[in-house]
Amino acid sequence: MTEMAPTTAAQLQSLQSTLAPVRRLALLGPAGTWTHQAALELWPAGCVEHTFMDVAEMRAALLQGRVDAILLPARTSIVGATPYMPLVRELLALDDVVHFGLYARMLGYCLLACSGVSLQSIRQVHAHPVALVEAALWLDGNLPHAQRVACASAGEAAAWVAVSGDVTSASLGPALAGQMHGLIPLVEGIEEGPHNVTEWWVVGRSSIR
Repeated sequence: MTEMAPTTAAQLQSLQSTLAPVRRLALLGPAGTWTHQAALELWPAGCVEHTFMDVAEMRAALLQGRVDAILLPARTSIVGATPYMPLVRELLALDDVVHFGLYARMLGYCLLACSGVSLQSIRQVHAHPVALVEAALWLDGNLPHAQRVACASAGEAAAWVAVSGDVTSASLGPALAGQMHGLIPLVEGIEEGPHNVTEWWVVGRSSIR
C-alpha cells in the first residue's frame, strides 16, 4: 500500500486555475465513472467532455488535436500504478505533451442496484478490476458468495445493471453512477478513508498552456 495525501481545497483551487485553458477533455466512458466525478470537480465551470470507450481512441484524439487533454487515474494507494500508467508515461515522453497536474481524491464506493433490491439478494457485483481489489475486504465480509464481474469502468458496470434489470446484480462506483443510470445505493462509503486514495493525472498538448 502506498501512502497518498488527498488534494487539499487550496490545492484544488490552484489546480482548477491551471486547468482553465483546457476546454476539450477526453475521458473514459460511459458517464458515471470516478473519472467523470473527478472531471466535474476539476472543471466546476464545465468543459466539453469527449468520452471514449478505450484508451487507444483517447490517445489518437489527443495526438490528432481533437482534444486538449486527457484525464486518467494513474495510481491508487491500494493497488499502486493502474493499467493506464503506461499510456500516461508514453504520452509524457512526447515533445508536445506535458503534465498539467495531478488530483488525489479519497474514494468511498457505493453498492448500486435497481430499485427494490435488497443486499441479501445480490449474487453478482460488477465493477472495474481496481474497484474489486479496493473493495475486496468489504466484499469478503458482506457478500462473500457473490461473483465478482470485472467491467471496463464504473459507468459500464452501472449501465449493465440498469439495462439488465437483474435483481441479483449490483455495481460498485461513485454515487454519480447511480444518479446517471437510475440505480439506488444499497450501501454507501465502502472502504472510504485515507487508505483509499486515487490519483488522476492530466496530460495535454503543450500548445494550450
